[in-house]
Amino acid sequence: MLYTKDGFLNVPWIDKEAKRINAAFIVILGTRQIGKTYGTLKLMLDDNRNFILMRRTQTETDFISNGTLNPFLALGRTDIKVKKENQYIGKIQAETETGYTPIGVTLSLTCVSKIRGFSGASFSDLVYDEFIPESHINKIRNEGDAFLNAVVTISGNREIEGKPPLRCWLLANSNNIGSPILKALNITDKVESMDKSGHELSILPERGIIIVLAKAEEIAGKRKKTSLMKAINKESEFSKMAFDNEFSYNDAENVARKDLKQFQLLASVTGVLSIWKSKNNDALYVSSYRKCNVEFSDTDRGHKQLLTTIPFLKVSYTFNNMFFESLAIKEQFKEIVRL
Repeated sequence: MLYTKDGFLNVPWIDKEAKRINAAFIVILGTRQIGKTYGTLKLMLDDNRNFILMRRTQTETDFISNGTLNPFLALGRTDIKVKKENQYIGKIQAETETGYTPIGVTLSLTCVSKIRGFSGASFSDLVYDEFIPESHINKIRNEGDAFLNAVVTISGNREIEGKPPLRCWLLANSNNIGSPILKALNITDKVESMDKSGHELSILPERGIIIVLAKAEEIAGKRKKTSLMKAINKESEFSKMAFDNEFSYNDAENVARKDLKQFQLLASVTGVLSIWKSKNNDALYVSSYRKCNVEFSDTDRGHKQLLTTIPFLKVSYTFNNMFFESLAIKEQFKEIVRL
């Protein structure tokens, strides 16, 4: 039931599963134009939900407030308008015979991360579109924590007051498995495991999380046959990301599990990763976290201390003398040493 009979993503079915396990987070990663945003926004309108449409930056949020770039036009809903209310917020309104009725708002993550003390308890859903940026987009400092703080701020005391949790819809293409939000939700390893095994759906009732890694092969196959897509090299990183749902912008070179008995533990970043040196040569290995006598905190200061203590980390990486337990670990390492 993950897909409709036409091959598009079946968002109402995903919503039913979310309600069944009382999920707070629905993460949908998938190829382009398979119904992620379309299906989710349609659900918001069809169910008359009071929702927030979030983008990463204020520039992106302002962009969709332009009348001709209104995302609801793709649904054929010319009666839905997005109007910039002030420098931070846009109003989503439905046109009626007597005027316009507010049905939601637009917000940016960068805006909410700077503001506290407002109530978002009236909103039932948060739709965070394009939460994984493309490779050329600048990162937001402490982006994962900023998102979780935004969710806590918006949620207020909903569940304490007996209401369902704020349902967060996280939608994106498979640009980068090293997303700080995937890391903040502690599901990066799960997403990577799904990617390797080919599983498209994981329901985690104990954590209130649903993960969809949608390939939508029927729709993706049709798009590959269009004139536009025929012109794009099918082996390109863009094609693999956009139509095969591969994390093609992540460098998988030297990602291979190693026998830890062949390595000596040098240092760890607490709760994140550990660095080992081969007993036979100069090769290094980066694994998931293991407790170590030499530990550094997962902070800017801790990262600088790590680089001071093991100054040859960047050199080993540059000269291809380093291996990684997983793609997610590699991305975390690159972030820590700022590669």
